[in-house]
Order: sequence, then C-alpha cells, then structure tokens
Amino acid sequence: NQTQHCKHLEGLVSSQTQLCRSNLELMQTIIHAAKEVKKTRVKAFSDMWWNCSSIELVPNFQQDLERG
Repeated sequence: NQTQHCKHLEGLVSSQTQLCRSNLELMQTIIHAAKEVKKTRVKAFSDMWWNCSSIELVPNFQQDLERG
C-alpha cells in the first residue's frame, strides 16, 4: 500500500500526512522540490551564523517552541 509511505516520511504532521495520502501522484515531485530548496537554502546561508543546518534539529525543540 503506497499510502503507508506517507506515515514514514520524517517530520510530517497529521494534516501533511493526510495531504500526502490524497496526492500520491505528486509526492515524488514534492519531495524532489523540498530537497532542492534545502540545498539552495543551505548554500545561500552557508557563510552566516545561522546557516539553516540547525533546522534539522527543530523536531527536537518541539517543547521549547510551544512554550515560547
């Protein structure tokens, strides 16, 4: 079942998983675009103190982000 792949995509919230399931034919394109955006973002900000690499840690900061 291809919809099971949506469950295993890291970092998706419930509404994004539902969107994935209802648009399976678009998911390869969306995943490719997201990877390209990430590469571009990291390259664009590579010489800055905050260079987007820390975005990978965001799920680990969920409680801090919710508390403010």
